[in-house]
Amino acid sequence: MDCIETSRLLLVPVTMKNFEARSVISGDAENTRFMMFLPVTSEENRAYIEKCEAEWQCKKQNVFEFDILLKSESNKFIGGISVELQNINSHLAKIFGNKTADIGWIIDKKYWNQGFVTEAAFAVLEFAKILGVKKVVAQCDSENIGSWRVMEKIGMKRYSDNGIRYNKQNPDVKRIEFMYVIDL
Repeated sequence: MDCIETSRLLLVPVTMKNFEARSVISGDAENTRFMMFLPVTSEENRAYIEKCEAEWQCKKQNVFEFDILLKSESNKFIGGISVELQNINSHLAKIFGNKTADIGWIIDKKYWNQGFVTEAAFAVLEFAKILGVKKVVAQCDSENIGSWRVMEKIGMKRYSDNGIRYNKQNPDVKRIEFMYVIDL
């Protein structure tokens, strides 16, 4: 797999080449305020990228993490998007079946509200179909309006609005989680 190309973006397998830019985005408090596992330190980011790079080399790959590159800015890194296949024992597979995947993303706040995540997500849904996925699930903090609007724009329907989550920046505060789903 080389890359997925859309009209404005290239989605390429995650690489250490974009470590610095990814560290800025994934370490920024405003950019990650609704995230469960972010922000992260540079060391945590490095370990994550190394894990994802190794995953791209597996014969039975389960996690497909892409760097989102903006073609009009000389393929500048602006975020990441992933699709994770759920194994038969996972919580999501038990609810939705064995051909389920989870999708998630992050994008630099400088590029919010420009349709880049929606464009990348549509492309990743097509990629998931090629992988044999039948259902895709996504979750977000209920106050993350940008993310749940993307989910709705790509055709996902709200499955639940009463999940519980804890975000890394405020780990003692119980948050409401929305879950969205789409059949492919």
